[in-house]
Amino acid sequence: MPKRLCRGCSEHLCKNCSERFGCPREHLYLVVDDWSSGYNIRKINLSSGSGEGAVQCLPPGFMNVEAERGVSEFFTSAFGTKIMATHPNLPEFPVPIIDLDRKTILPGPETNCPAHPIYFPVGNKVYALDIGTFEVCHWQPNPTFSPLAENNWRWCQLQRPLFSRLRICSYAVNEQKQTIFVSIKGDTVATFSFDIGESMWERYGQWALPFNDRGYYDRDLDGYVGLSKDPESLGYLYFCDMTRTDTDSRLCPCPVVERSKVKVFNKNPAEIHLSATLMYMHHSKFCIVECVSVDDVKADQALHELSGTEASSGSIYMYRVITFTIRYNRRSDLKVKNYRVQCYKVPREATSELIHEDPVAFWL
Repeated sequence: MPKRLCRGCSEHLCKNCSERFGCPREHLYLVVDDWSSGYNIRKINLSSGSGEGAVQCLPPGFMNVEAERGVSEFFTSAFGTKIMATHPNLPEFPVPIIDLDRKTILPGPETNCPAHPIYFPVGNKVYALDIGTFEVCHWQPNPTFSPLAENNWRWCQLQRPLFSRLRICSYAVNEQKQTIFVSIKGDTVATFSFDIGESMWERYGQWALPFNDRGYYDRDLDGYVGLSKDPESLGYLYFCDMTRTDTDSRLCPCPVVERSKVKVFNKNPAEIHLSATLMYMHHSKFCIVECVSVDDVKADQALHELSGTEASSGSIYMYRVITFTIRYNRRSDLKVKNYRVQCYKVPREATSELIHEDPVAFWL
């Protein structure tokens, strides 16, 4: 059966389509440590983006979480519209589970990943990989759900991976195939797969995924999309399909890699790129939250041109929220289309540690 498209924007799902088809609307949530006791969670409306975008103030905090500031890697999305904050030494709960729908914070179970965790949300599970440990947290909702009941939240230890956490360069999840892919670099380059059903690691190929950090599987493109953060290719999108072929080797051969023709980051010479987070929205549509700095006189000029207001001298930080779709043209080239931008001032209270780490952002 052919997929229905929105007549207005030719998207598989747009805001109007999702409302018409009865699908719940998703939002961009941005976590910033500009609260004196921790973090503010903000919900950002993406419907007003334009080709340029005037600099705006971030909306007021949607919720706040008390936790150590400047530690962004301990946040992950989980269990649908929830965010898990696995910060060490939290004053109240071992692991706060932030329910965005109900605007409540639930106490979750203590995790064994205190150093440099990588999280893989998969349905009603969250997998956590860290130095010397690999575990999964199950959420088992029931009609008599009690947030304090131990059987609702539980961590289980799994088979340790066949590689060091510190060598991981990129990763992705294919929920359709129930598989987690992790690439490493160092003395050797390789990609490993974790079969969720069999709960087993195996070597998948003698190559690495072409992007940095987290990539996403898109069913329409039938492949994986990620963002390059290497200096020589910073801002380009990379795509590969990772399809096994009928060969005598049990390893998957190196996939064909494609790169976008243009960079998705802004080319304003007055701006310095600091960090970025890529998110998958739906049907080949993506969102990037990029943090940039604009310094001294250039900052005054850039902000004045964008917003028509004067700016003080010194470093100014901005979040650039970019949405776009990826399509193949008639020549089978990967094209970035429907490019839209919104710009927000980073609150002065945000810590330098958070600004220079990848933005904590979720599309939920």
